[in-house]
Amino acid sequence: MTLAFIPPTRTGIEPEAVRTDLPRINQMSESVFGPRGHGVHTAFLETTQGLRDLGYQVGTNERWRDGILHVHTLGPWPLYRLRTHRGPKVVSAHVTADSLRGSLRGSTLFRKPIEGYLRYFYGSADHVVAVSEAAKAELLEGGVRTPISVIPNGIDRRAFARSADSRGLARADLGVGTDEFVVLTVGQVQPRKGVETFLEVARTLPHVTFVWVGSVLFGALASSRGQLEAQMRSAPPNVRFVGQLDRDRVAQWYLAADVFTSTARQETFGLVALEAAAASLPIVLRDITVFRELFGADGALFPSDVAGFAEAVESLRLDPKARATAATNAEQLAHTYGAEVVAQSAADLYRSVLGAPALVRARR
Repeated sequence: MTLAFIPPTRTGIEPEAVRTDLPRINQMSESVFGPRGHGVHTAFLETTQGLRDLGYQVGTNERWRDGILHVHTLGPWPLYRLRTHRGPKVVSAHVTADSLRGSLRGSTLFRKPIEGYLRYFYGSADHVVAVSEAAKAELLEGGVRTPISVIPNGIDRRAFARSADSRGLARADLGVGTDEFVVLTVGQVQPRKGVETFLEVARTLPHVTFVWVGSVLFGALASSRGQLEAQMRSAPPNVRFVGQLDRDRVAQWYLAADVFTSTARQETFGLVALEAAAASLPIVLRDITVFRELFGADGALFPSDVAGFAEAVESLRLDPKARATAATNAEQLAHTYGAEVVAQSAADLYRSVLGAPALVRARR
């Protein structure tokens, strides 16, 4: 029984053209039932669609007991499926103990039990996919002993492609003035996302419009919910919190913006920064390990504090040539993370896991 629907493949592959070099693949994520405004859900969608575009038979949240099971979320239902599935089992580790800190209430107090659960959960798979080298290091430090491979999240660049008039059309639809200089961030409103830094940079640059796409998710479980909502209410007049939006509307904001920034202090990957790069936006990111890993020396600017962010944004605003160069560098880097490239890496991993002697013994 299918519990979630994802539209058919964009490439028009007919059922008789389905590839048979891998068994059917069940992509599983609880994100289809809850808040979808986060990178885990996007990564689940892109992986599923990318594999379908390659011609594989891919289901979502099926009750299949055979074939390849690839899990993206950490709840009790995926754990049950991992413990009872008879075929190869892969888990994408989008979540680490550090990423929960500053996301969910009580994650610091209950860090040890959380780490124990994560070890048990990831240990129930035959192979774990870390979305970055930084995430892999966190998993190893947390005691995960299951084999780990690094496969980054992928993006569908077509969803963010610019045309000659896309910026103007997006601005008109979103109510953004033609002369406004817009700095965009996308993500959940959480302490680890550096909300206070974002607001201080906005106060430093009152002539610039700052837009945050996203909201406080997870209800009463959200970390520091009251404090975050108070910060949003007291934001300066040049800041717009536009809330949780569907993917098409988010894409419009990428097209309408002039610069993308992330003030996050912790990420396992940073998918929204790559989406912005695919939209040909100059990228300004906090100087943390995972962003350096993804964007290298030339793909983004890397300030570390409020003054650095303000200086980077203002320099891009005042220098159109530098802005164009930064946009080109970011767009070129985004090609490395195309959904089709990442899906092929996932297929190669499945093939490797299928051939692992330990896995063959486990299925007997």
